[in-house]
Amino acid sequence: MIELRHISKTYNRSSPNAVVALDDVSLVIPEKSFVVVVGSNGSGKSTLLNILAGTAKPDDGQIMINGKDITHVSDFERSKWIARIFQNPMMGTSPELSVLENFRLASLRMEKKKFRIGTGEAFRKLVKEKITMLGLGLESKLDQPMGTLSGGQRQALTLLMAVMPVHTGKEEAKILLMDEPTAALDPKTSALILELADKIIKEFNLTVIFVTHQLKDALRYGDRILSMEGGKVTRDLAYQSKIKLTIPELYGWFE
Repeated sequence: MIELRHISKTYNRSSPNAVVALDDVSLVIPEKSFVVVVGSNGSGKSTLLNILAGTAKPDDGQIMINGKDITHVSDFERSKWIARIFQNPMMGTSPELSVLENFRLASLRMEKKKFRIGTGEAFRKLVKEKITMLGLGLESKLDQPMGTLSGGQRQALTLLMAVMPVHTGKEEAKILLMDEPTAALDPKTSALILELADKIIKEFNLTVIFVTHQLKDALRYGDRILSMEGGKVTRDLAYQSKIKLTIPELYGWFE
């Protein structure tokens, strides 16, 4: 379970250019929720994800994961529980390394000392099995440079790399932050990536926070929709379980 307790964040504090990004935000997100966050540019959506990922620190408040205070835990340490997918499919991968080598780098993201790129047969077999579930035929391209793949293929693999358990006995990510992961893709590829994401989310029993400007995606995938404006959560709707909302009604939230 994720708990945000009175989180506030202001950029350029004590200056004429101060911007309030989050203003006393409190949220409780149960395990296996699929929370969609919508709002205009500058409403605080990305800052919310940055605070959770640890790439930004709150000025005030607490962040709790399953009862543990992680407010001052580094983003490196949070990667044990929290994975993130960005807008740009080129981020998060090394184009000159093979698909398999990229998966190996991802598997070492929590290592503090020993850095090694070795990929044994057991690791290759695990990666191949997981890639096969995508249904894109990429399991035959393990030795191909990542940079030769399309943006959609890279985004699908990035999603899988972020969440798959790769070490026996180690924790795998159980929280997935998705920051407009299809913004740089064409509509057909975007739809495919979201379908794959939904499949992976169910496969790994993930808790998801999904930032998007595409309201149709919010209605299709979310079981809870948050609307943000001015650094505050202005609406919080348990969508699928309580009420059916139309896209025109959702657009009305921003009027």
